[in-house]
Amino acid sequence: MASMTQLKCLCLLALLLSACSRSNNLALGQVQATVGGHTVVVTDCYRTSVDPPQAVEGGFRFMPCRDADILIRGDELVVNGQSYGRMNPTDPILVDHGVVSINGRLAQRVAAPSSSSDDILRLCRTKVHRYREYLRQCIYGSGARHETERSRS
Repeated sequence: MASMTQLKCLCLLALLLSACSRSNNLALGQVQATVGGHTVVVTDCYRTSVDPPQAVEGGFRFMPCRDADILIRGDELVVNGQSYGRMNPTDPILVDHGVVSINGRLAQRVAAPSSSSDDILRLCRTKVHRYREYLRQCIYGSGARHETERSRS
C-alpha cells in the first residue's frame, strides 16, 4: 500500500519538475525571458509553455499571459498599454501581479502626452455641434433634425 502512495508522489513530483525550467516555473507561476537585452520576469502566469518574445516595429513584444503584454521600444517600457518611461539598456524588468519594477525599483506610470491645441479645439467643436443638435431635438421634437437637414439641401 505504501509503495503505491510513494509511486503516486514520485509521479506527481516528476510532473511538476518537468513543468519547471529557467524560463517557465509552473509551480510558482513565473515566466522569464530575455526581451531586447532585458531579463523580463512575469509572476502570476501559470502556463505550461510560453511563446517567445516577438520582434515588432521598433522593438520587441512579450506576451506570456493574456493579462501581461510587455512592449519594449528602444529604451521605453510599455506594460498593458501603460508607459513606464525610459530604462537603461540591460535593466531587469519584473511584472509582479501587475506591479512593474525596473532594476529592482517600483516603476511609475508615465502620463500620456497631452493633445495638441488643434486636437482639443476639434474635439470641443464636435461636442458643441452634438449639443446643439440635442437641444434642437429637445425643443422642437424629433422632426427638428429632419427640418434642419432639409434646409441645408
